[in-house]
Amino acid sequence: MSSPNIISTIYFDIEIRDHKGHLFPRSAIADFVMVLMFEVVDEINENIDDVVAYQAQAYREGHPTSSGI
Repeated sequence: MSSPNIISTIYFDIEIRDHKGHLFPRSAIADFVMVLMFEVVDEINENIDDVVAYQAQAYREGHPTSSGI
């Protein structure tokens, strides 16, 4: 079974307004470059026992002793 092609398009408008919310007319604004930055937070849900074991192993590897413990 073949999956259909999924095409997604997102449209949005950007308006430049003053501190009172009034829209600046385009003729009042010099040419500019706008950069939009998006951040995605991908939280990793881990078991606390796994985190503790991982940290203990990292500590042992970072702090070796002559006894090997």
